Amino acid sequence: MVPSPLNRLRDDSGFTIIEVLVAAVVLLVGLLGTFSVIETAHATITTTKAREQGTSLQRELIEAVRTIPYDQLTPDGVASRLQAQPGLGDASATSAGWTIRRRNETYSISVGSCAVDDPRDGLGAHDAGVFCANSGAPTTPEQCASLLDGGSATGVAAPGDCGVDDNHDGSADGLTAAAASACPSTPCDTAPLDYKRVVSLVRWTVGGKSKWQLELTTVNSPGVSAAPTITDLRPTNLPSGGTVMTSGTTVAFTATANRTPAAMAWYVDGNLQATSPVAGPTWSLSWDVGTASTGNGAQPGPQERVDGDYLVSVKGFDQYGQFGQPRSVNITVNRRPPFAPINVRAGRDGSAVDVEWTPNKEGDIRGYNVYRKTGSGSDVKVCTLATDTSCHDATAPAPGSGTLQYYVTAVETAAAGARDGDASTARTVNDQNTPPNPPTALHVTTSGANAVLTWRAPDPGDRDSGDSVDHYVIYRGGQSYADRYDRTATGADQTWTDTHANGQPHDYWVTSVDTQLGESTFAAPVSP
Repeated sequence: MVPSPLNRLRDDSGFTIIEVLVAAVVLLVGLLGTFSVIETAHATITTTKAREQGTSLQRELIEAVRTIPYDQLTPDGVASRLQAQPGLGDASATSAGWTIRRRNETYSISVGSCAVDDPRDGLGAHDAGVFCANSGAPTTPEQCASLLDGGSATGVAAPGDCGVDDNHDGSADGLTAAAASACPSTPCDTAPLDYKRVVSLVRWTVGGKSKWQLELTTVNSPGVSAAPTITDLRPTNLPSGGTVMTSGTTVAFTATANRTPAAMAWYVDGNLQATSPVAGPTWSLSWDVGTASTGNGAQPGPQERVDGDYLVSVKGFDQYGQFGQPRSVNITVNRRPPFAPINVRAGRDGSAVDVEWTPNKEGDIRGYNVYRKTGSGSDVKVCTLATDTSCHDATAPAPGSGTLQYYVTAVETAAAGARDGDASTARTVNDQNTPPNPPTALHVTTSGANAVLTWRAPDPGDRDSGDSVDHYVIYRGGQSYADRYDRTATGADQTWTDTHANGQPHDYWVTSVDTQLGESTFAAPVSP
């Protein structure tokens, strides 16, 4: 009799060995599938975390690049400067290459920088080892994929843009090209370094597979701020470290730049003195001010720097002729009293006497003193600290009262106070001089807001034999000495423009003055 299913269930004999084996196989297959899924998921998570960390590290490198001064982004220097920043140091001092450990992953780094000459402003000469081998559009990460995945460089325009570091020094290889000896454009671009290209390659291995991330970025030139800056300029041989020179023939200086320039140049009052190549950031220079002339009646020598304030400046230039912020120091030269004024003239202006002279060359003259000599008694100071180079002695003795002479001294401001300089040669007033005739045909027109005067020379000009008209004097608003407004440079000038008329009408007079400073009567007044 065949047992019923119910009876078999009630049987306590259990499963057969075959049934157990089948069940175990089914369970094992299920577990293996589960473990495989878990392992795959773990590998995916590990790969994803490694990639995320590689991306984060790449961004960190690029951000760090932008903190490096522009002039220090050099092909051979950018890697070492990045390694000096916190968290970017080389993880292994013994193995080749630059490696960084992040979350138990080891990343190999290579970074490079090169200069780009933008053709939009012309092209210039390129220094070797500075400018990008591919100065146009850089090679893209897509173009580098075959090379970085172990293939060849076929189709890659500039392998250096792929960040490959074959010599394992942390710097990308093959970024720069040989020098361009001539300018390929006309006119030549004298500042060809327009911006810099930075290549950063991060590589790692996960699951036995090589992975990489390539980043190419540009850093714009900050202009002259990237050129060498002079940070300090000081004289080194003046008393107490000051800036006043009271003796000697030279002033020594030391100039310091923020980095080593290709050359330094120095200037006095904006005039170039010399340019010199330098081997370091500190440069010594010497300013020869010549030997101070001595003795009453002496005049400055051809190489002598007369007393006064001088602005000495230094600039630092890079290899392309760009200079950064210069540095200046004011030097006061005060080695002797003022020289005697020259070209002194004295002559009758009616009952008064006019005295004129050429201004001194010194830069520290605060005015002039004019003295009258009468041949007896003390000399009389008739003008004190005249800021102009003329003096009007309205108290002069009348003609025929004796010989009149005038001399002039310049006055400077020295450390101990104002001091008189050497006296000029005394000039005798010629009481026999006859003043010249006045100009004729005086006429005035307007030109915009200006008034333009024209006239004709007197005919005859001067009534003394051998004398002539030396210049003309223009009066505005009156005929007194205080109304003298201007003068012409020579007696040949027969026109003058009032550039300060401001469109307002004024009365004008003109007189002729001869070489003895005798002044004519007034030409008829004119007004616009």
